[in-house]
Amino acid sequence: MKTHMKSYLYIALFLICSKSFSQVFHEPCNYADTLDLVGKVHSTDSVWTQIAAAAGTGPNVRLSDTVLSLPGYNGSGGKTIFTQFPTSSTNSGQSAGIRFATNAPYYLPTGSTGTVYVSFLVNLSRTTSTSLAFMSLHVTTGTYRARIVARRGSPATSFRFGIGHQSTANSNAFTGATADSTFPQNAVHLLVVKYIKTPTGASDTMKLYVFPAAEGVPPATEPEVADAVYFETASFIKPDINGIGLYQPGGGNTTGDPTRIYIDDIRVSNTWTTSVALPVKLISFQGRTTEEGNVLHWVTANERNNKYFQVQRSTNGTDFTTIGTVNGVAQSSAEKTYTYTDKSPVAGTNFYRLQQVDIDGKTQASSIITIQNRTLLQPITVTTTPAGLNLQIVAEKTSAATLQVVDGSGRVLLVRKMDLHTGNNSLYIPANLHTGIYTANIITENQNSTTRFFFP
Repeated sequence: MKTHMKSYLYIALFLICSKSFSQVFHEPCNYADTLDLVGKVHSTDSVWTQIAAAAGTGPNVRLSDTVLSLPGYNGSGGKTIFTQFPTSSTNSGQSAGIRFATNAPYYLPTGSTGTVYVSFLVNLSRTTSTSLAFMSLHVTTGTYRARIVARRGSPATSFRFGIGHQSTANSNAFTGATADSTFPQNAVHLLVVKYIKTPTGASDTMKLYVFPAAEGVPPATEPEVADAVYFETASFIKPDINGIGLYQPGGGNTTGDPTRIYIDDIRVSNTWTTSVALPVKLISFQGRTTEEGNVLHWVTANERNNKYFQVQRSTNGTDFTTIGTVNGVAQSSAEKTYTYTDKSPVAGTNFYRLQQVDIDGKTQASSIITIQNRTLLQPITVTTTPAGLNLQIVAEKTSAATLQVVDGSGRVLLVRKMDLHTGNNSLYIPANLHTGIYTANIITENQNSTTRFFFP
């Protein structure tokens, strides 16, 4: 008995002391306020802290209600990280950093080998001809290596991104100076940094990929050619890849208007797919009418962390309501086929879309398709007799219906249930009405048909 109890105790201690880390470090910025970033607790229990060697006396790194988004990349939809470069070179702003857990797969200490991808959305208001380092993959109280920087491009309203060892121009590799290698200010871009750590004595490699929001969905696979490549040579101290550092050095510009940078949805992992690619790649989404209703059909090429699809319908193409849910396949690299039947489509135009929901609650919407459904009821004809009403109703299919007769003040005077069959329906309804104008409503599950008549 004592041996068993000891074994149970060891197991319990192991479960308490061990911790499973996700394959992806994700900072969605879903905090409750827009105060300082420093002190905010990340979901991995890491905390954003002030980096002592770059504490600064200027503005703090804060959170903003500004939302960044890019098609095909799951932005947080919450808040963004807001940094601001002071205009004075002697008045640096606060810098903030968060460290990875040392047993996380994306933590690469000195002497290790491996590859890390870091992706994030960024919007930069302006910059100067000097290089402004705003992010690093190495968090320490000393110098900051493995940096991401920006500098003015051509024209002056554009800028170039760079990567490298230090903030000086000769220690960085930039995107080209041509028009197609510079990027507009005040626009959203997806940046992906690939860091390849090699054994001691060899050069590490940094690669930078830039995807402007205006160009649409980022690629599902890593491009063969990067926008910039930098080699972290052995002559420098090759850094640990141990976290995310955010910086606000002074000298952001000389006009008195500080450089503002918004950063959102930081993802760190060991593969392009988990950092960048869509959780679900939708190959096709189609629909058709049948006797049973509108049948929707869609096919996915791969799925990652896919919990379910919400099937949504609209009558105007803007306001959508969820009409059903279809479970997804959490992880799959093969094609998967799904169907859903809307058994109660509305008459006229039906707009449909899919809302894909991840395991972590993030969503992305598909494109919209339309299906035209014929009118189920043609306008009814009403003739009167002294004792009642003769109705002529043409229906497209068999259905239950309700007749309402309403007077001029809106009072419902008569209600009758009936069954309609496909084609022409001739019905007589006894009615004791006074002379006047009335409205007859025929109501089915999917459509109403209304006509006005005079009762002598």
